[in-house]
Amino acid sequence: MIEKLAVGAYCFKNDIAANGVVDTFEKIASTGIKAVELYNTCLAISAEEMKDLLGRLDLKIIASHILIPELENNLDGVIQYNKTVGNDDLVIPHYKYESEADVDRLVALVHKIAPKIKDSGMRLYFHNHAPEFQIRFGGKRVMDMIFERCADVGLLMENDLFWTQMGGENPVTYVLDHIEICPLLHLKDGIEGKDQRSFGNGAVDAATVIKIARSEKIKWAIFETDNPQPDALTYLYSCIENVKKLDSLC
Repeated sequence: MIEKLAVGAYCFKNDIAANGVVDTFEKIASTGIKAVELYNTCLAISAEEMKDLLGRLDLKIIASHILIPELENNLDGVIQYNKTVGNDDLVIPHYKYESEADVDRLVALVHKIAPKIKDSGMRLYFHNHAPEFQIRFGGKRVMDMIFERCADVGLLMENDLFWTQMGGENPVTYVLDHIEICPLLHLKDGIEGKDQRSFGNGAVDAATVIKIARSEKIKWAIFETDNPQPDALTYLYSCIENVKKLDSLC
């Protein structure tokens, strides 16, 4: 199980802002984690610099969260950067829905960019938050609308366990029901009231998630939180220790 663990660099956004990518990735590597999910701020260094850094630290990039404007206006650059650093998985990190027209725009964007991403030997994912489960148009949840309408272009799911639970779904059941299109898991945990915690210290059924993550259907299980407490490094060590304990018991 340990070899499938990764961490979202977004957890370390404050460290990256204060100390830069190099120092932050050195901290991540010191924990024994070998895989990182990028987000846009990480692209502040060039692809060649990132490639050299990864080689020096024995890290790999396993996915990258790409903001909508980059996907709309710089898709070629996004693809080139990620191919250079060895990553084939691009993730739409979030979207806002004020009307069904917003869902239409997201679906149109996916259909526009997915063919080029696929032709480049890459995969496109969507990362959920709670609203995709809470908002309905025409009686149908946004989450269902997105994946039903984008199935023809092979959109995959990066399921965020905490936000799925906050949206009113059982994340374990939901992932099992969609495991064929859900190779990436965000091991986010917490309790009601948006109080996020280290994975294994919240309300998510972490033990069952670990069993699911062992499946060959799951490529990576990614530690991720919006507000690590008391700091990102302590948060990451806590997550790792919790998974080791659960892994030995499951």
